Amino acid sequence: MCSIFGYISQDSTKNLWSKLKTGLVTLEYKGHDMTAVALFNSSKKRINIIKDKGTVAELESKIDLKDQNLIGNIGLGYVTWADDESISEASNHSDDYLVTGIYSGNINNLIDIKERLLSYNYAFYSKSNNEIILNLIDYFYKKYKDINTTIRKTLLSINGSIALSVVFKDDLTKIWFAKKESSLIVALNEKTKESYISSDTIALTDDNLLAYPLRTNEYGYISATETKIFDLNANDITSDRQPFNFCSIKSATGRGKFKHYLIKEIEETPKAIKNTLNKYIINKDIVLGIPNQILVNTDDVYFIGSGSSYNAGLVGEYLTNRYFHYFNTKTILASEFIYKADQLKKEKSIAIFLSQSGETQDTLTALEYCKLLEIKTLAITNVKTSRLAFEADYVLYTEAFPEVSLPTTKSYSCQLILLYLIGAKVKHLKLLQKRELDKNFTNKILDDYIQVFKSIPAYIEDIFKNRLDVQKLATTLSDKHDIYLLGGVDFPTCCEGALKLKEICGIHAEAIPAGELKHGSLSLIDKNTYCILISTGDTNVHEISAASEIKARGGKLIVISSKTERNKILKETTDLNLLIPEIINGSQFLQSLTIIYLQLLAYYIAIQKGINPDKPRNLARSVIIE
Repeated sequence: MCSIFGYISQDSTKNLWSKLKTGLVTLEYKGHDMTAVALFNSSKKRINIIKDKGTVAELESKIDLKDQNLIGNIGLGYVTWADDESISEASNHSDDYLVTGIYSGNINNLIDIKERLLSYNYAFYSKSNNEIILNLIDYFYKKYKDINTTIRKTLLSINGSIALSVVFKDDLTKIWFAKKESSLIVALNEKTKESYISSDTIALTDDNLLAYPLRTNEYGYISATETKIFDLNANDITSDRQPFNFCSIKSATGRGKFKHYLIKEIEETPKAIKNTLNKYIINKDIVLGIPNQILVNTDDVYFIGSGSSYNAGLVGEYLTNRYFHYFNTKTILASEFIYKADQLKKEKSIAIFLSQSGETQDTLTALEYCKLLEIKTLAITNVKTSRLAFEADYVLYTEAFPEVSLPTTKSYSCQLILLYLIGAKVKHLKLLQKRELDKNFTNKILDDYIQVFKSIPAYIEDIFKNRLDVQKLATTLSDKHDIYLLGGVDFPTCCEGALKLKEICGIHAEAIPAGELKHGSLSLIDKNTYCILISTGDTNVHEISAASEIKARGGKLIVISSKTERNKILKETTDLNLLIPEIINGSQFLQSLTIIYLQLLAYYIAIQKGINPDKPRNLARSVIIE
């Protein structure tokens, strides 16, 4: 899947390479190893296509930066993987093109489209899927002689996801776009009379942009001075779409003093949590933007997500069932939702969808099912322009700023904070309904929660002071092939820690409920086995038993525990103990601290192994295929 970026100006003397480079460099975080640009000059009716294997910087090293062919008013570019070429002209001749463009997505009926075009005597000169779509556009344009109809017919012909950006030779004043499921945003700078299109908001590094969020099955165009959006019936719906002011966050997308984005983003967690709390805590109250009547009348809550977001849901389920306990909760993998949808209660229920990108296709599919079932939906995401944010009934944003490193860290921590806020708010509302309770008493309970939440960033800062212990442990674990993480109430954090070890370090890691070790998994333990036991609650019999069984078989045991006397019982069986501070009056929220140790551990193991932690192999930020 490639990442795309486009630029258009009224001025045909712009250095287009410079404009495209700025955006494309920010999109390289996905690990792409091929770059291409198409540069247009409306005054000279000229197109110049440059593409080669390598990064943006490597392509630039092969370009004569004084070349006049770099000058123009429209530029399209992409970064992708070398085996997935995306940019082409429909005719394959830059002197005789009708349409040039790029698409990103996963189109299910490409073979059918190609066979159809072959029957119309179209020839194909490459293996690029992009050439198929460009020829389809060429076919419709020659048939209907109208660009609007051409783009609409193209979008209607596609089964799957697509973010499309094209330029027509007959109109070098516009970039046409189409969106179906895939991420795409357009933005206009009214002051400089420049416009942009991108598959990721992180590439919008210009300031003071007026951004237009796009929904699925919409298309339109941008010029230097305007944006037009149409639905599939060709209705102009631009006036229905509320643009928003988008200011780039350049400081958030640079590494600064850090060698990798991953460690930078882990260390930004305290600030991200503070930003999220400041957004939703107003005048000693939690203000979520969801009608209190809906929250107080909810009996069943479903947490739905994939990967780290699913693990955050598990934490939310644990907290709700054990501490907030004013509604029933269930966490469901988004990819498994279709098999469980019939079991959900429709009345007095709400489905909470968690997704860092807001574009995860499995999660979006589950959202569509909930809407069909007429279940109220709430999105928790880090991207304000995402499809999830637009399509859910309500939305809460993690104020984590962009995550450039592929593994999510600070956004995950902010998801937990929002789940804490939801639980505390609902508990407060439910208590207020009990007339026998003093209002001042219930307000104090809420205020106590708020003070605990506000203290979490400082506790995380304390954990950063212990990084040397984590680095030593990383050296020990860097050559290990299997690591097992065990926990009782901390099992959800074990799941997230195991995921981080897998995706960042390439180590097989498995989360096991402490009480389940004896039911089969114990056969894996020997003198070469390393286990991490997380114990932040009252040390229970399952944790003690698991620790004893591991040591009896010669296994190595690392314990992450809070600074309490009750964990002394584990000391005799521990090879290494990483201590976390005890949150005063908030021990139930210690999972926000333990995950930091595991994120740091995964980072330092990756460094020991010579792996780039920002670009795990085979992974993408937004999984837009099912």
